[in-house]
Amino acid sequence: MMKPTESQPLPDDLLSVAALAKRLHVADSTVRRWVKDGSIPYLTVGERIRFDPAEVAEWAKRHRRAA
Repeated sequence: MMKPTESQPLPDDLLSVAALAKRLHVADSTVRRWVKDGSIPYLTVGERIRFDPAEVAEWAKRHRRAA
């Protein structure tokens, strides 16, 4: 989990759990499980979970499997 600092400003296009789930074509519960397992990069804004699209894209590249 990443917490933003003054030297790391928040990206303007952060995604919510629901927005990321829709983008990845998975259930909200799947995204929440990935967060709980620590397998997907996320950050918290207050008590809300948010995702940086660039970090998620890198995560997806690392977890891509050949067909």
